This record gives sequence, C-alpha cells and structure tokens, in this order.
Amino acid sequence: MKKYKIVVLSDLNDSALTAIKSAVSFAKMIDGDVEVFSVKKPNDIITAENQLSAMRTINTQYTKTDKKMQNLINPIAAEHGISITYSFVFGNTKSEISNFIEKRQPDILVLGKRKLTPLKFIGDGITQYVFNTFKGEIMIVSDENALEPNKKISLGTLNNLGPLVDLKFAKDLMANATKPLISYKIVKNSRATEEVAKPASKEMIAYVFEHNESSIKNLSAYLAKNNVNLLYLNRTKKLTDNKMNLMKSDIKSLINTLNVTLLVTAE
Repeated sequence: MKKYKIVVLSDLNDSALTAIKSAVSFAKMIDGDVEVFSVKKPNDIITAENQLSAMRTINTQYTKTDKKMQNLINPIAAEHGISITYSFVFGNTKSEISNFIEKRQPDILVLGKRKLTPLKFIGDGITQYVFNTFKGEIMIVSDENALEPNKKISLGTLNNLGPLVDLKFAKDLMANATKPLISYKIVKNSRATEEVAKPASKEMIAYVFEHNESSIKNLSAYLAKNNVNLLYLNRTKKLTDNKMNLMKSDIKSLINTLNVTLLVTAE
C-alpha cells in the first residue's frame, strides 16, 4: 500500500522542532513518510560583492545548513524509529516551494506557527501562497498544542457536514483520537443566542455558536476547555442549512487567532 507523503516546510528556527514532531506523530497514525524541506534566500547569506567570496559563503552556508538539519532531524528519527529525509535549496522562496511541490507531489504539507508571530513565512506571503498553490491537506502546527508521537490526539472539527467526511485517512485518524469527537459549528443565525452543547451521538459532542464578532473568541475558549489539540477545517465544501462556509479570510483569521494545531482539508 502506498504511503502518504508528508512534507514539513520549515525555516529551521524555533517552530521547526514541534512541526517535525507533529509530522512524525501524523505519519505514525496514517502510515506516512516524512520529509523536511527548507529554502534560504541568497540575499540573506551573501553580503560580499566578490563572486569568489560569494561562492565560498554559499559553500559554508550549505555545510552549516546540512549539519543543522541533521542535528534537528536525526534525534527525532532515532527516538521514534522513523526515517525522515530532508533537503534544502538557496533561491527564491515561492518559486522553490512551487518547484518542490510539483516534483514531490506531497499529500500533506506541514508548517510551524510561532507563539507571537503567526508564521515566519507570513512576511513574504508564503502561507497564503501555499494555500493558493497546494491543493492537498495542510497542517498548521501550534507551538503550544502540537501533536506528540505515540500519543492519542484530542480531535475537533469545525463546520463539517459529518465526521471527517472529506478526509481520505479518516479511519486512521479516528483510531488514534480520544473519544468523544468534538464538533463545533458557527451558524449564521440561531434561535438560541448562547452556546449550546448537546450529544450528537455516543461518540460526538456538538457545540453551536452564532456568528458574530465574538465567535472565534468563544471557539478558542471552548477548544481550551475541551483540551483539543487538532482542529479539522473544511475549506472547500459548500455548506448547506445554516452553517457558515469558511472563506480564505476566515481560515487566515483562525490561523492567527486559535492556539491549536489546524488540519485544513484538501481542495
């Protein structure tokens, strides 16, 4: 059976460790392979005008980056008994990521999220670029609510039509999730103005919020209350009934606001 390809896009800074560990955790759940990919801009490492000096700088940085990736990845791979490949290039971030995605055809992309700055790549519009370019699942890892290898996840869904209906590895994910599954819904209008919690089934609890300026704040509070560390979002399905259809602007707001790892469905 073909394994899922999970790729971590990383700047190799403070979010890298949790992103890679979360990718390993995910790989163990769904039987996937993990690769880490990084891009460095030449302008960030080359300051000399002399071509020979510039080449020496690139060679030095290549060796340093390779060593840094080994030191970061090898202990995780050894601890959890999983092979992790890695690669890096010097070049334009967007074009190199695009080339990499086209060549590798990953199933899932993983990006790390910082505590204070939403994403390291955000300044270059890379996060939005990835969402516009890549059509598979995307996982945005929270530094404080990352996935831990060999530990069950606490799984929640937001505005889904059913329990992970669009997720191809849903059975594997559910098998590694604590019960019950937590379902959150934000509705356009509601006869009940307060949040309503009710058992949707023996294995699911549903929370319903009316859409207003406090919706995400209320959602964030309930995610913490329920100890959810992975929230599944549907970014493409046109929703029926009264539920809000998540637009790209909504997803960006959720990424920036929620202190939880997000798994965004494929288009």
